[in-house]
Amino acid sequence: MTKMKASAVVFLLFGILSSVVACALFPTIDVTGTWMGLLTWAEGDPLAGFTSPITLVLVQEEKTISGEIQLAGGSTSFTLTITSGQAQGQSFTISASGQYEGVSPPASVTISLQGTGDEEQLSGTGTQTIDGVPHNFTWQVSPA
Repeated sequence: MTKMKASAVVFLLFGILSSVVACALFPTIDVTGTWMGLLTWAEGDPLAGFTSPITLVLVQEEKTISGEIQLAGGSTSFTLTITSGQAQGQSFTISASGQYEGVSPPASVTISLQGTGDEEQLSGTGTQTIDGVPHNFTWQVSPA
């Protein structure tokens, strides 16, 4: 084996070993389950300081997250379907969309969550967009 081939093999083995060690030390979070908590509207938003209930019903397969997000809109709750979700290490991102039927005409709603967590709590930041108007918030949930 030439010196160049030996170096390439060593480099490849080092890369594989590093990946295995990283996965063992930093396993991907599993967010599967029902999570309930609150979102708090951020400073600068017209709803700043107010809280709203949030429920996440999540299914995770490998690193892909699916499910739904349930929100309260005034006295009416509504559900958004997760359109994309990814977990990486202890972090994850989720996007969902749907319609809020509590107003006429119904409002188009999207929500994006960025978070971290463990089996006891998930938390992070997010943006809810209602008919194109963004509203920022922080959120925290625990297993239901």
